[in-house]
Amino acid sequence: MEDGSGLTHVRACRMGVAWCPLCYEGMRGRASRRGHYGYRRRRGLRELSMTQYLQKPVSVARDAVGGVASPSCAFSASYCALVEFLGVSRWPDGTPRVPGTATLFADDGSWKLCLSDKDSQRIAFVTAGSPTEALERAEAGLRAGSLDWRAQRPQGGTRRANRS
Repeated sequence: MEDGSGLTHVRACRMGVAWCPLCYEGMRGRASRRGHYGYRRRRGLRELSMTQYLQKPVSVARDAVGGVASPSCAFSASYCALVEFLGVSRWPDGTPRVPGTATLFADDGSWKLCLSDKDSQRIAFVTAGSPTEALERAEAGLRAGSLDWRAQRPQGGTRRANRS
């Protein structure tokens, strides 16, 4: 909204001409509210659709929660199967699915990518010489179904009471 001076509410607050507690929260990064400084409308997000890469394991029969919207970008175009693994919240038959996670880290001079399939509680590791190569190998493994999936260890772990 503009007042008689031609300034919008947000511009007036940003310039110090007016003071608004909601705009102040936005300037400090505490919160953002519609019509005030810091508010951004979300655009260009779309729900991922299933393609041919993700196949439902036979042993999975749990309920899933949530989903992720995926932006259209160069990463999505280059790594379709990986983005699908990380973002799709429904199986091709329409049943719910918990999206997977990926963790990229460096270890002893090589790059490792850990893919965690939250829906069937299993993990797979990919090792490469660079982060890009690790992503490419994970993409190829997901497309071909050739990753070495293993049962995920239970969270929390058990520690030994007596250590020598």
